[in-house]
Amino acid sequence: MIFSQNMKKIDENNIVLNLPQLVGLGLTPNQYVYLAILYSQGDMVAKMLINLADEEYKYLLDQDYITYDNKKRVQILVKGDRLFNPKDEEDDMFSELYKAFPRKVPDGKGGIRVLRAEALDSKDAETCRRKYNNIIKGDSKTHKKILGALKTELRIKKNSLQFMNNLETWLNQRVYEKYTGFDEDEIEDQEKTTLL
Repeated sequence: MIFSQNMKKIDENNIVLNLPQLVGLGLTPNQYVYLAILYSQGDMVAKMLINLADEEYKYLLDQDYITYDNKKRVQILVKGDRLFNPKDEEDDMFSELYKAFPRKVPDGKGGIRVLRAEALDSKDAETCRRKYNNIIKGDSKTHKKILGALKTELRIKKNSLQFMNNLETWLNQRVYEKYTGFDEDEIEDQEKTTLL
Protein backbone atom coordinates (compact mmCIF):
# COMPACT_ATOMS: atom_id res chain seq x y z
CA MET A 1 0.00 0.00 0.00
CA ILE A 2 1.17 3.52 -0.72
CA PHE A 3 -0.21 6.45 1.19
CA SER A 4 0.75 9.69 -0.48
CA GLN A 5 2.34 12.65 1.25
CA ASN A 6 -1.09 14.10 1.95
CA MET A 7 -2.14 10.69 3.35
CA LYS A 8 -5.14 10.33 1.06
CA LYS A 9 -4.40 7.73 -1.62
CA ILE A 10 -3.90 3.99 -1.35
CA ASP A 11 -1.71 1.95 -3.69
CA GLU A 12 -0.45 -1.62 -3.33
CA ASN A 13 3.18 -1.67 -2.21
CA ASN A 14 4.18 0.87 0.43
CA ILE A 15 2.91 3.07 3.21
CA VAL A 16 4.45 6.53 3.16
CA LEU A 17 4.13 8.52 6.37
CA ASN A 18 4.06 12.29 6.63
CA LEU A 19 5.43 12.65 10.17
CA PRO A 20 4.55 16.33 10.74
CA GLN A 21 0.98 15.55 9.69
CA LEU A 22 0.88 12.54 12.03
CA VAL A 23 2.06 14.72 14.92
CA GLY A 24 -0.69 17.20 14.05
CA LEU A 25 -3.25 14.40 14.11
CA GLY A 26 -1.90 13.01 17.39
CA LEU A 27 -1.28 9.57 15.85
CA THR A 28 1.75 7.35 16.17
CA PRO A 29 3.10 5.77 12.97
CA ASN A 30 1.95 2.39 14.31
CA GLN A 31 -1.62 3.68 14.79
CA TYR A 32 -1.65 5.25 11.35
CA VAL A 33 -0.41 2.08 9.64
CA TYR A 34 -3.05 0.08 11.56
CA LEU A 35 -5.78 2.50 10.38
CA ALA A 36 -4.48 2.34 6.81
CA ILE A 37 -4.66 -1.46 6.75
CA LEU A 38 -8.02 -1.46 8.55
CA TYR A 39 -9.36 0.95 5.92
CA SER A 40 -8.10 -0.97 2.92
CA GLN A 41 -8.05 -4.61 4.09
CA GLY A 42 -10.39 -4.87 7.09
CA ASP A 43 -10.18 -5.93 10.72
CA MET A 44 -8.73 -9.44 10.33
CA VAL A 45 -5.76 -8.36 8.18
CA ALA A 46 -5.07 -5.28 10.32
CA LYS A 47 -4.91 -7.43 13.48
CA MET A 48 -2.63 -9.96 11.77
CA LEU A 49 -0.17 -7.35 10.54
CA ILE A 50 -0.16 -4.70 13.27
CA ASN A 51 0.04 -5.36 16.98
CA LEU A 52 -1.34 -2.32 18.83
CA ALA A 53 -1.01 -1.98 22.59
CA ASP A 54 -4.26 -1.70 24.56
CA GLU A 55 -3.56 2.01 25.17
CA GLU A 56 -3.23 2.58 21.41
CA TYR A 57 -6.60 0.91 20.75
CA LYS A 58 -8.16 2.93 23.57
CA TYR A 59 -6.77 6.16 22.12
CA LEU A 60 -8.20 5.36 18.67
CA LEU A 61 -11.57 4.56 20.28
CA ASP A 62 -11.55 7.70 22.42
CA GLN A 63 -10.60 9.86 19.43
CA ASP A 64 -13.44 8.35 17.32
CA TYR A 65 -11.17 6.74 14.71
CA ILE A 66 -12.57 3.24 15.34
CA THR A 67 -15.43 1.43 17.05
CA TYR A 68 -16.44 -2.18 17.65
CA ASP A 69 -19.47 -3.74 15.98
CA ASN A 70 -21.79 -6.12 17.85
CA LYS A 71 -19.46 -9.04 17.01
CA LYS A 72 -16.44 -7.26 18.56
CA ARG A 73 -14.84 -6.60 15.17
CA VAL A 74 -13.09 -3.27 14.74
CA GLN A 75 -14.76 -0.86 12.31
CA ILE A 76 -13.18 2.34 11.03
CA LEU A 77 -15.31 5.43 11.69
CA VAL A 78 -15.71 8.57 9.60
CA LYS A 79 -12.73 10.31 11.21
CA GLY A 80 -10.45 7.39 10.29
CA ASP A 81 -12.06 6.97 6.90
CA ARG A 82 -11.39 10.65 6.08
CA LEU A 83 -7.64 10.07 6.39
CA PHE A 84 -7.77 7.96 3.23
CA ASN A 85 -11.00 8.94 1.48
CA PRO A 86 -12.11 12.55 1.86
CA LYS A 87 -15.86 12.86 1.20
CA ASP A 88 -18.76 15.16 1.69
CA GLU A 89 -19.21 15.66 5.44
CA GLU A 90 -22.93 14.71 5.43
CA ASP A 91 -22.09 11.46 3.64
CA ASP A 92 -19.38 10.82 6.22
CA MET A 93 -21.82 11.34 9.08
CA PHE A 94 -24.40 9.02 7.53
CA SER A 95 -21.71 6.46 6.81
CA GLU A 96 -20.66 6.55 10.46
CA LEU A 97 -24.25 6.01 11.64
CA TYR A 98 -24.76 3.24 9.09
CA LYS A 99 -21.66 1.34 10.21
CA ALA A 100 -22.59 1.75 13.88
CA PHE A 101 -26.18 0.55 13.37
CA PRO A 102 -26.51 -3.24 13.73
CA ARG A 103 -26.94 -5.08 10.44
CA LYS A 104 -28.77 -8.01 12.01
CA VAL A 105 -29.98 -9.06 15.44
CA PRO A 106 -31.33 -12.29 16.95
CA ASP A 107 -35.08 -12.70 16.43
CA GLY A 108 -35.58 -14.39 19.82
CA LYS A 109 -36.51 -17.72 18.18
CA GLY A 110 -33.06 -18.86 17.14
CA GLY A 111 -33.02 -16.97 13.84
CA ILE A 112 -32.04 -13.45 12.83
CA ARG A 113 -33.74 -10.19 11.84
CA VAL A 114 -32.05 -7.94 9.30
CA LEU A 115 -32.14 -4.25 10.26
CA ARG A 116 -30.33 -2.69 7.30
CA ALA A 117 -28.67 -3.61 4.02
CA GLU A 118 -24.95 -4.34 4.09
CA ALA A 119 -23.81 -1.98 1.33
CA LEU A 120 -23.74 1.80 1.60
CA ASP A 121 -24.67 2.02 -2.08
CA SER A 122 -27.86 -0.06 -1.68
CA LYS A 123 -31.36 1.35 -2.22
CA ASP A 124 -32.04 0.86 1.50
CA ALA A 125 -28.96 2.91 2.42
CA GLU A 126 -29.86 5.65 -0.08
CA THR A 127 -33.37 5.93 1.39
CA CYS A 128 -31.94 6.13 4.91
CA ARG A 129 -29.24 8.59 3.81
CA ARG A 130 -31.87 11.04 2.50
CA LYS A 131 -33.89 10.75 5.69
CA TYR A 132 -30.83 11.12 7.92
CA ASN A 133 -29.41 14.10 6.03
CA ASN A 134 -32.84 15.75 6.28
CA ILE A 135 -32.76 15.21 10.06
CA ILE A 136 -29.23 16.45 10.74
CA LYS A 137 -29.09 19.13 8.01
CA GLY A 138 -25.28 19.02 8.08
CA ASP A 139 -25.07 19.70 11.84
CA SER A 140 -22.29 17.57 13.34
CA LYS A 141 -23.60 18.20 16.90
CA THR A 142 -26.96 16.67 16.00
CA HIS A 143 -25.12 13.77 14.37
CA LYS A 144 -23.00 13.14 17.48
CA LYS A 145 -26.14 13.32 19.66
CA ILE A 146 -27.93 10.73 17.48
CA LEU A 147 -24.85 8.48 17.33
CA GLY A 148 -24.56 8.69 21.13
CA ALA A 149 -28.26 7.81 21.46
CA LEU A 150 -27.72 4.74 19.24
CA LYS A 151 -24.79 3.59 21.40
CA THR A 152 -26.92 4.11 24.53
CA GLU A 153 -29.81 2.13 23.05
CA LEU A 154 -27.49 -0.73 22.09
CA ARG A 155 -26.09 -0.86 25.62
CA ILE A 156 -29.52 -0.76 27.25
CA LYS A 157 -31.04 -3.34 24.88
CA LYS A 158 -28.04 -5.63 24.69
CA ASN A 159 -30.15 -8.59 25.91
CA SER A 160 -33.28 -7.67 23.93
CA LEU A 161 -32.01 -6.57 20.52
CA GLN A 162 -34.75 -8.59 18.81
CA PHE A 163 -37.07 -5.65 19.58
CA MET A 164 -34.88 -3.08 17.83
CA ASN A 165 -36.36 -1.23 14.84
CA ASN A 166 -34.81 -1.43 11.40
CA LEU A 167 -32.81 1.68 10.47
CA GLU A 168 -35.47 3.30 8.28
CA THR A 169 -38.17 2.90 10.95
CA TRP A 170 -35.68 4.03 13.62
CA LEU A 171 -35.17 7.26 11.68
CA ASN A 172 -38.86 7.75 10.73
CA GLN A 173 -40.05 7.31 14.31
CA ARG A 174 -37.09 9.27 15.73
CA VAL A 175 -36.46 6.45 18.21
CA TYR A 176 -33.07 8.00 18.98
CA GLU A 177 -34.86 10.84 20.81
CA LYS A 178 -35.77 8.36 23.57
CA TYR A 179 -32.11 7.56 24.23
CA THR A 180 -30.53 11.01 24.42
CA GLY A 181 -29.40 12.63 27.63
CA PHE A 182 -28.52 9.50 29.62
CA ASP A 183 -25.43 9.61 31.79
CA GLU A 184 -23.32 6.53 32.58
CA ASP A 185 -25.02 5.85 35.94
CA GLU A 186 -28.47 5.92 34.37
CA ILE A 187 -27.35 3.51 31.65
CA GLU A 188 -25.94 1.10 34.25
CA ASP A 189 -29.21 1.32 36.24
CA GLN A 190 -31.20 0.73 33.05
CA GLU A 191 -28.97 -2.26 32.14
CA LYS A 192 -29.59 -3.78 35.60
CA THR A 193 -33.36 -3.22 35.21
CA THR A 194 -33.31 -4.87 31.78
CA LEU A 195 -31.62 -7.92 33.27
CA LEU A 196 -34.30 -8.33 35.97
